[in-house]
Amino acid sequence: MPGRAILREVLAAYQEPFRQAILERGTRVLILRFTASTSDAWAARVPAAVISAEQKVRMFTALGARVDSLAIPDTTEPGELVDRLAAANEASDIAAIIVQTPPPPRLRDALDLIEPTKDIDALGADSPRLACATADGIVRIAHPFLTPDTDIAVVGALGFVGSGVVRLLREHGHTPLELDKGHDLRQLRDVDIVISTTGHAGLLTAEHLHTGHRLVVDAGFIPQPDGARGDVDPAAAHLPAAINPVPGGVGPVEMATLAERLTVQQAAPHLAPWRYLPPIRADHPVDIAEPATLTTAHRTVAELVDLTPPPAAEPASTGRDRAAAPPPHPAREPDDVELERQTLTAPSPVLPPEAPPPSTAADPQGPTRTIDQIRDTLAEVRRALDAPRPHRDADRSDRALEPTGPDRADDQTQSPSRPADPAPPERGHDEGPELH
Repeated sequence: MPGRAILREVLAAYQEPFRQAILERGTRVLILRFTASTSDAWAARVPAAVISAEQKVRMFTALGARVDSLAIPDTTEPGELVDRLAAANEASDIAAIIVQTPPPPRLRDALDLIEPTKDIDALGADSPRLACATADGIVRIAHPFLTPDTDIAVVGALGFVGSGVVRLLREHGHTPLELDKGHDLRQLRDVDIVISTTGHAGLLTAEHLHTGHRLVVDAGFIPQPDGARGDVDPAAAHLPAAINPVPGGVGPVEMATLAERLTVQQAAPHLAPWRYLPPIRADHPVDIAEPATLTTAHRTVAELVDLTPPPAAEPASTGRDRAAAPPPHPAREPDDVELERQTLTAPSPVLPPEAPPPSTAADPQGPTRTIDQIRDTLAEVRRALDAPRPHRDADRSDRALEPTGPDRADDQTQSPSRPADPAPPERGHDEGPELH
């Protein structure tokens, strides 16, 4: 179960369609973790919380969120933590609040004050989520291996993560064997799937595991001088048919689940949960194709895009909108846009200065011009406006002195010149230049 590859795949599926929306919203995530001033059992779990916080910073940043990661001492007074959480609850740009677990026991109740809509890791009693992201990810990994008659056991069933796993399994119609401190762990030999969430290095050995186990999920992560260890003794890790690595197993899957939760909250409320697609094992029939992906993340994104109705007609864009959005046609300089606007609102069509003056030799005698000539003139205007770099309007003072109407007819023999252009007709749907 390659957890790191699962995380990479989920992030790749979410970044392209949703990262920009998260960036534009100015989404912030607050992560609080505690430093240890003691050397008791609680302090032994702080190094794992530090690594987990760093992973969250990288993941949320990749999604486009700004992350505030703060380390506070374990001697913090409850009132100070309450004030921090209250301020984060009120901050409109903070979308998610995460406190690394486990907090010091005397500060645990303060987590219930986290605003439920910002509690994406199910830390508070009022969180709308059934379980934390770690438990959610574990059950997603186990789900493809479950059948209605599967016997499954959860070790550490009374803990924060283990109790969440139990709730989710029950939600899916399974009744797990719940084991915790003081129970005989040799009962694990009678089940098909083992999920261990204790955080005690090397707890499960060959006395508890065997080759008949269909799946073992090791959620333990205990940093040690020679590397991180899990709940499963390395000497017994080869026994189950499937087992996740430590590190690189459940931790990245937790990050992939948090990535989904923030994306749903900030950019895609109808996005379906990703599911795990385990690789086909060698003992399966050869005609069963191995899945091309490890999850359904890309598929759920594609389905969401396909179901999205086409956007409604947009109102006229402003200059700022045009600067932010890519133009549907090759970009033109600001002067071009301004020239076109002036042309559309001017009382008569105007030719750019570089266009040759229209010949008057072919103009008919008489006070007015034909409709065909008017159309030809408008066509010349359109061609001039479509030129790559049109210039500003030419000076029309000399044109204003030309005789028009009956006066022009009387003076035709003395000063032959072109008649004045009539006011342009109203534009139809297929006439005149358009602004893009």
